[in-house]
Amino acid sequence: MSESLIANINNNHCCCCDKSNKNCYNDHHSCNCSESSKHCYEKAKEFNIITDESVLRKKCENITSENQKLAIECIDKLKHILSSLDHAVGLAAPQLGYNLKIFCMKYNNDILVVVNPVILKIIKPTKYLATSYEGCLSIPNKSYITIRHTKIQVRFQDENFKWQEKTFKNFDAYIFQHEYDHINGVLIKDHGEEIVFENENKIDTKEEKNLEQ
Repeated sequence: MSESLIANINNNHCCCCDKSNKNCYNDHHSCNCSESSKHCYEKAKEFNIITDESVLRKKCENITSENQKLAIECIDKLKHILSSLDHAVGLAAPQLGYNLKIFCMKYNNDILVVVNPVILKIIKPTKYLATSYEGCLSIPNKSYITIRHTKIQVRFQDENFKWQEKTFKNFDAYIFQHEYDHINGVLIKDHGEEIVFENENKIDTKEEKNLEQ
């Protein structure tokens, strides 16, 4: 990991608690988000979340009139499971074994259904890339540092298959990009760096990568 990436960890927050990413990492063994994440992974097992990469690596299909009935079934399951997992913020169709371009994400105290999404534009303010500390229900008990765009303009169909356009920023943008990766057969381990907690006061990674911002 490059020094510039390490320096930017302080500018963002852990997805599970109110600490900055850096402080959360250093306090990981005593931080509530560690136990919350473990509980979330254990509860996810009840819903048979897919961890098989041969399934997760497939690019998903667009929703059309031909597979809309299957899409509705998938949406119902995604919403039910995501609402049952307090510390999960998103879930994609391939994680349930559906090869469909659908995901759900928690947004504005509700669950947003996203169908056939397209990222139209990366909006570039002064700081348009940031480090994000992420986990994935399909990669249990592992955490990664990833690079995400901080503001994106997107187009998608909602659960009634009506087209919408939205702009997401910061944490909402990170969630969208994470789930968008899923429907394209991409996992956080592909472009993220695994975090290894050796002790309470040290963060290490499995390998060094020169990630440029």
